[in-house]
Amino acid sequence: MPSSRLPIGTRPLRIIKAVTILMGILIVAGFALLIWRMYDLSSKPPAARPVAETAAPSAATPAAIPPAGLAPPPAVFGTVSLGLPAGCEITRVSADAGRLVLLTSCGTVQVRDLATGALLGTIER
Repeated sequence: MPSSRLPIGTRPLRIIKAVTILMGILIVAGFALLIWRMYDLSSKPPAARPVAETAAPSAATPAAIPPAGLAPPPAVFGTVSLGLPAGCEITRVSADAGRLVLLTSCGTVQVRDLATGALLGTIER
């Protein structure tokens, strides 16, 4: 009467083979899910992306204290007049190195200090 049992050593090899195949399938599925999620996030415009909700700052972490190395937020400054002639509009704005550069539709360029708003200079046509 022939035995229906497998020779010794064959069963553990089949288990190892099955586990290896299963892990390979899980790795491939994980990579596919990762690539799909990256594509999904990159194809949405920034406004449509979900925003993580943050809790309101507690008394232990006041929002008024800026992180180390950053200047404190400016005080409310009210209405500021740029001294542009009537009909002139600001067409471009650029900020760098503590300066604000305003290009106007009437051909002038104003350079202002970002911290104080003071006019540093005007370049005309």
